Amino acid sequence: MSDDVYVAGDVPNINRLVEIIRDPSQTWDTFNNYVMQLRDTRNPIDISLLYEILEGRLATGRDRAVYSIGHLGTSSQFAGLIPFLEDEDPGVQANCVWAIRELGGIDAAEILVELLWSPHDYIQADAVDNLLLLGQEFDKIRQLLPRMRDRLISFVLDTTAYHRREFRAMRVLGCIARSAESSLASDTYSFLDHLIREGSPFLADLTLYAFEELGPPGTRVLIREMQQNPCAGLRRNLMFHLAYRWNDSSVIPFREEIARIISDARSDSDRRIGWGATGALRLIEQNHA
Repeated sequence: MSDDVYVAGDVPNINRLVEIIRDPSQTWDTFNNYVMQLRDTRNPIDISLLYEILEGRLATGRDRAVYSIGHLGTSSQFAGLIPFLEDEDPGVQANCVWAIRELGGIDAAEILVELLWSPHDYIQADAVDNLLLLGQEFDKIRQLLPRMRDRLISFVLDTTAYHRREFRAMRVLGCIARSAESSLASDTYSFLDHLIREGSPFLADLTLYAFEELGPPGTRVLIREMQQNPCAGLRRNLMFHLAYRWNDSSVIPFREEIARIISDARSDSDRRIGWGATGALRLIEQNHA
């Protein structure tokens, strides 16, 4: 089936989308563009045909069917995807995690938290990624946060961890730390603060991403550690980290102070700090141009 079947100006419809999904010669761009066109019609869409593909025995197009459901379904339909989280096809599994969050939003959070215990590292990582996208709404799921927080901490402290999982886990921990005036938020902040001050260089470096989620108060912590942390490598990394984020709203109020500290660090007795400061100032100049 050639792309010229899909004539510009035709009204997109679900039957034609099914044809594209079932045709293995269709490129991802052709498929994705058609999904977006169909979604943009804002017409009611019967997604039962997509479930027929998903439930079928043929492997062709099942992951694309899930992706289509995520874009074309409604918030009340995410529960239908839950059984496919245990599908044998990793592509179907991964797209299901995304589609459940895309359709269910914060109502899907409990499912995503449970997936943190999946036997598959890549599903754990997908769950963390999608929880991060819900981070602004964590106040609505306070009952889930203690269990989620403890699991995420186990990820970041696991020296054998899957890197993408622990990297995103730090960001989600930052979201929890800012989520509410509660003992849980305070305890999470204390854990992160301890980690950046006294954790291993690797974990302290990862913690920068948690403090990013805390806005200006997090930037204040990063400035403190840029001056005081005993690890020269972390201090150097902080210079570059803040220079890269020079135009972020949480960094702008501190620009003058950050620039002064980095400028003074050029004369540091540790050459790594001096060289790092020079490079960070160049980056600031580029970002400020």
